[in-house]
Amino acid sequence: MNNANVSKLLHPYRYLPFCVKHPIRQAIDFAFPPPQSYRYWIKHSERPSYNPERIIQEVATFHYKPKISIVMPVYNTPKGFLDSAIQSVRKQHYRNWELCICDDASPDVRVRARLERWQRKDPLIKVEYSAKNEHISGASNRALALASGEFVGLLDHDDAITPDALYEVVKLLQQHPDADMIYSDEDKLDRKGRRTDPFFKPDWFPEYLLESMYTLHFGVYRKNLMDQIGGFRKGFEGSQDYDLVLRLTERTSRVHHIHRILYHWRMAPGSCAINGKPYAPVAAKKAIAEHLERLNISGQVLDGDRPGYYKVMRY
Repeated sequence: MNNANVSKLLHPYRYLPFCVKHPIRQAIDFAFPPPQSYRYWIKHSERPSYNPERIIQEVATFHYKPKISIVMPVYNTPKGFLDSAIQSVRKQHYRNWELCICDDASPDVRVRARLERWQRKDPLIKVEYSAKNEHISGASNRALALASGEFVGLLDHDDAITPDALYEVVKLLQQHPDADMIYSDEDKLDRKGRRTDPFFKPDWFPEYLLESMYTLHFGVYRKNLMDQIGGFRKGFEGSQDYDLVLRLTERTSRVHHIHRILYHWRMAPGSCAINGKPYAPVAAKKAIAEHLERLNISGQVLDGDRPGYYKVMRY
């Protein structure tokens, strides 16, 4: 539907102010979102390009079908969020995957019971249980130790990947089988589960990575490279994935960007998707500083002009 047609449909109510929560205005906005809105883009751009039947047919033609291990640390996850995260993996059109979970000694015993139920239901789900709380880096490493895939994808316990996420990754690998790191665009889920705040990212730009962990979700990495750098490092909690990517990209430049939203980051209470963790900036600046030191670059890492961004002052 073009803009002119949308205007005609809205004509009887177009003078209702957007600032007023008028029931007619709300109903029309839902049915006919304005062209500048994210909901309009989803409806008129993203959805028409998504064809499950075509995807399944295309997967059958792939000559390279590596296993992808999804690594997911878990801690006291609400039942609905945990089920949603697991189901998002089980609904993948590309089927050569495994889900590697580590429960980081959740005090809520219902979490373990839920994971055991999922493990009995699906043999592709592997679960490790920490004897004591080791925080996200330790739990991620335990989950990583379960992985047998050629590639590893990272999924938080209350987020979700799209059904075509692994398909898009392996589709890229048909043309770039030597890729060591792949990342996609992402958005967020608000408290009502509605998609919001899309992040359409630039292609690989190492200098930008010194300012922000912009690659983030959905990140997929070659397993043997992750093993070579020792996985996640304790002491970088809150920015453990930032530290991982900085160390990994010191060893490779074969980084690729998928121009599709494949990851939904849930804005749950306490989630980094809302305000971030107070200790995350400290860990991020430490990770960047050590990265510069390993590359023999003299500089100081400062806070940027907004949360999650940093400045490197080179000497």
